[in-house]
Amino acid sequence: MPEVEQELLMQALHSDQTLMQEYLEMLSAIEQLNQIRLHPSEKVVHAIKSMAHSTGLQKV
Repeated sequence: MPEVEQELLMQALHSDQTLMQEYLEMLSAIEQLNQIRLHPSEKVVHAIKSMAHSTGLQKV
């Protein structure tokens, strides 16, 4: 974001409490999204492998 736009955003955030609250909520949501595990746990992988083996699908 260009510096001029950043300054305008900061002014808007400081003058509008509702906007500031929404901004903080979005920052919190971004932080939570960054903490999401994108890989299955070992327990899930083991369960899938066990199911595949018991049904004869282990080569798929």
